[in-house]
Amino acid sequence: MDWFSNASRLGDGLCIMDSQGLVIQANEEFARIIEAEDPKACLRLQLRELVVIDQTVDPPHGNLAKDIASRAVIRDAVLKIRTINGQGRWILYNQVQEVMRDKVCFLASVHDMTVFYTQQEKTRENEILFRSLFTYSPHAITLIRPDGAIVLDNDKARALYTYNKRYYVNSRNIFEFVDTEARQKTLDFLEEMKAGNEVINTETVLYRRDGSSFWAEVSAKYIHGTEGQEDYIIIFSEDISDRKTMAEQIRNLAITDELTGL
Repeated sequence: MDWFSNASRLGDGLCIMDSQGLVIQANEEFARIIEAEDPKACLRLQLRELVVIDQTVDPPHGNLAKDIASRAVIRDAVLKIRTINGQGRWILYNQVQEVMRDKVCFLASVHDMTVFYTQQEKTRENEILFRSLFTYSPHAITLIRPDGAIVLDNDKARALYTYNKRYYVNSRNIFEFVDTEARQKTLDFLEEMKAGNEVINTETVLYRRDGSSFWAEVSAKYIHGTEGQEDYIIIFSEDISDRKTMAEQIRNLAITDELTGL
């Protein structure tokens, strides 16, 4: 068939099914996608039996596992199939009904989308992991833009700086909690981080919303955005006021005479 030969050059997997949904012709790419040894091994295969999930969003097709080889037209259906070897694979599926040699048949094109959808799944998994880190970490974590605007934080951070979620939503800036004398040092740190350096366990004075100060140990990392996305800075903070007080008491004891108190 000239159409089949010409269409095969486009690179998609192609097959022709009879009115019962049995594959009667396939190309090399179709065989590769479903992990058949060669196109001949695809013959008499029921393609609908390979469909595991129909995740088509627009337009909705319903149950394509049943509709394959029964609907005249199927456009851009996103399907997950189980290959002959049992591997999961995502495909973009299109189908049209034709009459060849006085018989109804279905011409189907299959595009392998596995790499794309695997990356999407990993992105979703990373997002879940990232948010879990924010929620359950024992440290105060704040995500800010390079200008200091707070984008995201956890309950520990809100407790540390004594502000509630509503206060945070009103576009607060992390520099409001930095000691005035330390702001220039903080800006210098941001420039160093942008160049690839990290801030690790740096001690500084921070302020709570009520104006009281406390000693904090801060670590931060600059996250460069990719593909046009924004840059962010992730900050881990810990209140070390008690540790500083205890260290000061130990130093005082070391230089104080036990008998005279001098």
